[in-house]
Amino acid sequence: MAIHVILCAEAVSLYVNQWIRKITDITDGARAICDLVRRNELDQARARLPVERPYDSAFG
Repeated sequence: MAIHVILCAEAVSLYVNQWIRKITDITDGARAICDLVRRNELDQARARLPVERPYDSAFG
């Protein structure tokens, strides 16, 4: 899977140098969750999902 985003030059600089805080490879965890869902072990799959937090927007 890939995400394609088109940004102007100023936004690219901000994106690369300020906005990105961390990149994490979650492939193994996603595969484990997928396997649990396929086995209909939904409670266990949900328990492995990351905690979602509200996005703290710099734009208000």
